[in-house]
Amino acid sequence: MLCGLCFLNLSRAFEWKRLNLCTGSFPKLRDLYIWGAAQLNQVEIEDGAIENLVELSLADCPELKILPDGIEHLAVLEKLHLEDTSEELIEKLRQNRGSDECSEDVMKISHIRNVTVEVTQKGLWERIR
Repeated sequence: MLCGLCFLNLSRAFEWKRLNLCTGSFPKLRDLYIWGAAQLNQVEIEDGAIENLVELSLADCPELKILPDGIEHLAVLEKLHLEDTSEELIEKLRQNRGSDECSEDVMKISHIRNVTVEVTQKGLWERIR
């Protein structure tokens, strides 16, 4: 069991469409980096799964069109970085950031102090919050 794990970097090591993080999975995990998951299109985080996560980075996941389900449970999450995920997801976050109307996605990440998006092919890097 990996319950003492504090840092996890999955670099081109994830080939599935869905990632489920179950309650109690990684109680001490503080940093999670998922890079190069070409098929990943859904992430589900159960309440209590990675409750001490401070930084989450999802990069080179072109099929990821929605925010991780359950990201709102990550109360201590300080930094979210989305790089080369679907442009649909990035545009959704960029367009809603200055709006008086809060979309469901913006509400899900309203507790996160540092949210950045990046599209390397377009030379776009932007801090959303």
